[in-house]
Amino acid sequence: MLRRIIAYIKKCHEYLSAIHREDGLSMPFLWLDSIWAFFVYGCTIRHYRYGHFYRLRHYERKKVFTTRKFFIFIAATNSKSSVPMLEDKEKFNAYFKQFVHRKWMDSNSMTLDGFIKLWKECDRLIVKPLAGTEGNGIFIIDCNQLSDLNLQSQFEELKDQNVIIEEVVKQHPDMCFNSKAVNTIRAMSLMDKNTGEVTVLKTVIRVGAANAIVDNFHQGGCVYDVDLKTGRICSNGISTNGEAKIFHPGTDICMLGYQIPNWDKLINGCVQAHKLLPECRYIAWDIAITENDIELIEGNHNGDYDMFEFVGKGLWWPILKKYI
Repeated sequence: MLRRIIAYIKKCHEYLSAIHREDGLSMPFLWLDSIWAFFVYGCTIRHYRYGHFYRLRHYERKKVFTTRKFFIFIAATNSKSSVPMLEDKEKFNAYFKQFVHRKWMDSNSMTLDGFIKLWKECDRLIVKPLAGTEGNGIFIIDCNQLSDLNLQSQFEELKDQNVIIEEVVKQHPDMCFNSKAVNTIRAMSLMDKNTGEVTVLKTVIRVGAANAIVDNFHQGGCVYDVDLKTGRICSNGISTNGEAKIFHPGTDICMLGYQIPNWDKLINGCVQAHKLLPECRYIAWDIAITENDIELIEGNHNGDYDMFEFVGKGLWWPILKKYI
């Protein structure tokens, strides 16, 4: 416990020092204000840093969707009994099978023959912890470089892990952005408790950077706001270093105004998929864009609240609390 406290204090110092260098605010002020922000508004240090909470006045801070308000919102909208359907990747793929077209199997039930068949049918496989988050513990298997002699040992290695093995989605060419990752749309949908109507409230695109095999914000990717009506990127991007980006890092691609393919299919797919699980009124979907369709990658019952506040339009709390 003491180690965790010390680690958190060190992280606070690191984040506040970064703000001090960038904005010139004094360290004593930042320490006092960040502590005040936590106890009064429920704002964590990560949100204080990347959400630029220190720049907001009191009337704005009251409208911010902070960590504390996020927990209140999730508790009010989502049934605990339905959470495993989203957290467990095996259950998710099976339940939403009409939106999951890739081949897959889980390590607990797979056989050697089944693994060999999957290896023969796919160019690349992605291995994910069944209950993983933020892109941790994920790795790629290149089937073209896996020989017959290594199949047995690879199978035995995976069999001892609690993972899901999936065919790597072949994304639309316009979604590549010169990275190794399958770049996904994070779409936040909410169901009205009285009418059952599903509304997609916000969409962002997560784009991998450098050699990362995942597009997660927490793994160095960039996030850009996407206009709900048109499917065009409508904001600068942000990354974990807080920098605003118009051109995606390592490329000459101007992201502002970029058109996401198959946008109508994505919005409609979110609505139809959400209706299959009405017990979770709020779901944050991760969706890949394929050549002619969309592919559900996963759904999150507690998808990052920072995607609401950090990227594009903020001050979401007055809107979201109406749904509680």
